[in-house]
Amino acid sequence: MDSAKETHAAEKNTLSGFVEEIVYRNDENGFAVIVVDCEGIYWHAKGIMPYVREGEQVVLTGRFVDHPTYGMQFDAKQCEATLPATETDLLRYLGSGMIRGIGPSMAAKLIEAFGEEIFDIMSYNPDRLLAVPGIGRKKLEEIILSYREQFESRDVILQLQKLGLTAQMSLKVYQILGADAVSLVHRNPYQLAELVDGFGFRHADALARRMGLDPGSPERVRGGLHYVLVDSASQGHTFIQSAGLGTQVSELLSVPVDTVLKVLGEMVLKGELYLETDSEDLEEMKDAVYLPSLYMAESLVARFIAEMIGTPVGKVKADLDDEIDKIEMRLGIAFSELQRQAVKAGVDEKLAVITGGPGTGKTTIINGLIRIFESAGMSIALAAPTGRAAKRMTEATKREAKTIHRLLEYNYSEDKEFLSFQRNEDSPLDADVLILDEVSMIDIILMQHLAKAIKPETRLILVGDADQLPSVGPGNVLRDIIDSGRVPVIRLTEIFRQSERSMIAINAHRINHGEYPLLNDRDKDFFLVSARQQDDICSLIVDLVKRRLPEYYGVDPIKDIQILTPVKNSRVGTKALNELLQYALNGNEDRPHKKIGDRVFKVGDKVMQIKNNYNMKWVTDDAVEGDGVFNGDMGFIETILESERKMVIRFDDDKLAHYQYNQLEEVVHAYAVTIHKSQGSEYPIVVMPVTWFPPMLMSRNILYTAVTRAKKIVVLVGDEKYMKMMVDRTDVSQRNTALNRKITRQAEFIETMGEKVKT
Repeated sequence: MDSAKETHAAEKNTLSGFVEEIVYRNDENGFAVIVVDCEGIYWHAKGIMPYVREGEQVVLTGRFVDHPTYGMQFDAKQCEATLPATETDLLRYLGSGMIRGIGPSMAAKLIEAFGEEIFDIMSYNPDRLLAVPGIGRKKLEEIILSYREQFESRDVILQLQKLGLTAQMSLKVYQILGADAVSLVHRNPYQLAELVDGFGFRHADALARRMGLDPGSPERVRGGLHYVLVDSASQGHTFIQSAGLGTQVSELLSVPVDTVLKVLGEMVLKGELYLETDSEDLEEMKDAVYLPSLYMAESLVARFIAEMIGTPVGKVKADLDDEIDKIEMRLGIAFSELQRQAVKAGVDEKLAVITGGPGTGKTTIINGLIRIFESAGMSIALAAPTGRAAKRMTEATKREAKTIHRLLEYNYSEDKEFLSFQRNEDSPLDADVLILDEVSMIDIILMQHLAKAIKPETRLILVGDADQLPSVGPGNVLRDIIDSGRVPVIRLTEIFRQSERSMIAINAHRINHGEYPLLNDRDKDFFLVSARQQDDICSLIVDLVKRRLPEYYGVDPIKDIQILTPVKNSRVGTKALNELLQYALNGNEDRPHKKIGDRVFKVGDKVMQIKNNYNMKWVTDDAVEGDGVFNGDMGFIETILESERKMVIRFDDDKLAHYQYNQLEEVVHAYAVTIHKSQGSEYPIVVMPVTWFPPMLMSRNILYTAVTRAKKIVVLVGDEKYMKMMVDRTDVSQRNTALNRKITRQAEFIETMGEKVKT
């Protein structure tokens, strides 16, 4: 770098000049890389600059940074377009083509006619432009529309930034609220927490304080109520008791409980929240408060279940026992008595639940049911909540199984940013039988969409392990359906899967029944490697994955071994373990890599998609194309294309997806993943740290879920006393849900109405 540049970089935290070139721009998030002509010195600058245009004059605020590849450049935190001050600059600006209808020739005419007053005239007296040769009414409308579009958006974004919003968040707010964004934010900043993804109540509250809003205002209390209910839903609850909600919001906002309850009552009366109460006096506020979406979902699913169990179903086969005997001969198996009951329930009932732990024969029952229904000429649909679970179901049944989203034919609108389905009450699924696997993972919202898409005459068979962790989303659907006592349920308890020497299924059942697992039997497949300090646990995990397990079992350390942990942030959480394991297993510094924030992505890294992206394009090696990658999909980074600012990820099903760098917020390293994220998946070998975890995660079903992910080997690493604590604790996963009670209430109502019809 020459001395003039060095001096400029050392002394300045602003950069002003003309935009000579836009090297790169992402229209979704506003990130841009530009070249700025600063009095003859050319600088690269990067930052959130959504509406910057070539030829315009800008003032950037930020700092100079020394990039390892591109050298000294300016990291812009704020970008403000300035109007040119001289006729020469005006000509350069207007002649750049940034305003539609004005090129170099027209720019010269405008400057000759109006000089430095041109922008005032375009803003306040645009009809004067009609006096310029070449500008008629149509041309004038084109020029003024383009001018206002650009300056309106820039002005709004700049004003939002002056309120304390980041450039990227200002762009998001403008894209959602439009030209009135500033006035709408001033009127009620708390709406941003509901409307703008990633904003959140605490940011809105800080913004409101900067704006001087009354801490006891109804808008603030309303925002606090919504925040607490949304946060509760993220923890799996569908409602909060009104008294507890009042206390939580009062403590959050430091306002009296009476103030909170008053606003709560107003929101209930307006339909902004739902209150389910046995009391006729709304002021008592004793019972369950819901977000409308969750109340409607729970109520619809309850009505759907009650109607299914109250509807008679036709016979499929005259002699089911004879049919089951034929299947046993065809498959070379022998059903247990419980398995025969499960097959009969699936055939004879309109709705049936089959639940059991690992190795209890759920897949065998599904295969038996498929053959009976197929022999009767009935159409069958198979589905599971995740791509990995659907793939396992396909492999086990030799029939196509889809994710529930694919089955329901999702629609995704970028403009509206919501998911809807083509299959619904107006266009239901065309299937005589629907078999769903891994139902414990289905939340109440997805179950609502399923319920809408199932025809009245369709049989529904729900299969899953009710003792696993419940869904990540709100609700406890499988458990609530079972607990309602209204749906036929077959509980499988006998272990069939795996050889008699295997301890995985045996110990899973021991854990589930509150018994400590049997450990470290010679030549078995369930071990505890003792360590007390978390640093020692981490070191042992790295050694096991890198050396000991691959050497002893001949497995691939990356593809065949999965670390599962309950937590993200701790010494034994996913973030720390992924850093250690990346260095141990993929530490070659010569491999192509890219640093994004505080993370480094390398070719060969094991990664996971952590949110549904319905528009992500993919292609297979056979040139089959499609779209959609989903929460929990795992793969490996195959290529990094620095010149295109993207990387290519090959997912487990050999789908290649191209990720722009800004899309990598949807991807995490996956040498270690949380136990929640592992649901619906199986791995040859599972390694899990066992140490102190936050109380909510020291539970039996956390340990049980981790253990049941392993097909061949389980290795626990840590302190046996914490393993025993997890087995002993069963009280930490209770969720506030009411689906079971709603099913009972709806079923009783249907029965009562049926009795009235008879009389």
